[in-house]
Amino acid sequence: DNSDGDLYWENKTGLGNGTYNFYAWINDSSGNFNSTSTRTVTVDIIYPTVSIVYPQNTDYTVNVSQLNYTYTETNPNKCWWSNSSGAWNSSPQTCGTNWTDLISIEGPNTWTVYMNDTAGNENSTSVTFNKDTAYPAVTINSPLNQTYDTNSITFNVTATDGSDVDNCWYSLTAGSYNYSMTETNPPEWDNTNASMTQGSHTVNFYCNDSYNNLNDTEQDT
Repeated sequence: DNSDGDLYWENKTGLGNGTYNFYAWINDSSGNFNSTSTRTVTVDIIYPTVSIVYPQNTDYTVNVSQLNYTYTETNPNKCWWSNSSGAWNSSPQTCGTNWTDLISIEGPNTWTVYMNDTAGNENSTSVTFNKDTAYPAVTINSPLNQTYDTNSITFNVTATDGSDVDNCWYSLTAGSYNYSMTETNPPEWDNTNASMTQGSHTVNFYCNDSYNNLNDTEQDT
């Protein structure tokens, strides 16, 4: 016991997690007795654990618009998330409710879920994923929209993409037969066709990236 004038106290250390009830009582030399009302304190030194279920640490070719998570905590308080390591945070909400209608950006994304309990213990977890929904940009360099006096024509395009361009090819028959192209001078792809027949030809160019996003809209006659 400790005292200072009319003040009396006792320190309790090493208490484990749980709920504790306490009260104080006193008597004097004449046998008069009194006590305080009972008070309750809760000791919580365990941090919550939180896990992100979706998205995963992988690549996506669609807009990731949900953030799903699970948690373990006896006394949950609030949960919130950030897409900028805490520089911007969502409004805190009741834990257990997933977030929807989100917008992920092209390229790498890092999303973090934060959680605290009623004792103020806070924890977080993050996931990094890559989003690529853009198809390669394709510019036709050759042939031009003109007449050639040779049956040897070079087919050449410039193809760029946020990720790697995987393949380019072209067709003179709207895709029923395709000619492979080679990346000879990045980001240019070409193929020389030495057996072009007389007449008008329409060429369709196709390029896809490593996530199989396909640009099939480039055409020349």
